[in-house]
Amino acid sequence: LTTRIEGLQRPIYAEPQSLHRCLLNLVTNAADAVPEANGQISINVDEPDDGSVVISVEDNGPGVADENLRKIFDPFFTTKKEGEGTGLGLWLSQKIIEQHGGTIHVMSREKQGATVEIVIPLSSKGVL
Repeated sequence: LTTRIEGLQRPIYAEPQSLHRCLLNLVTNAADAVPEANGQISINVDEPDDGSVVISVEDNGPGVADENLRKIFDPFFTTKKEGEGTGLGLWLSQKIIEQHGGTIHVMSREKQGATVEIVIPLSSKGVL
């Protein structure tokens, strides 16, 4: 199937529900992290010249501690309070992106927010 992201010159060949699930997980995590007052989430899409699309979700929350960055994609790892998360969202998101031939990274500094960056290959078949 082809997923169309507005502004891209070429389509991404992807399973739309899976990609939607992944992005929903990232935005939900960002929304849970930002402060109630002045919380900000940015979603950016870029198409560099290397045949990929880069989707980033950035927040101004407390960031991720260094010791947690190493475990962030482990199944059942969560920093949320008991009963608020299963620890499967980022693990599942990573699996979805890998199935699409892409990569996912988390960049963060404590007290400076976090950015999750997804890189997915684009199709070489041109515009839909």
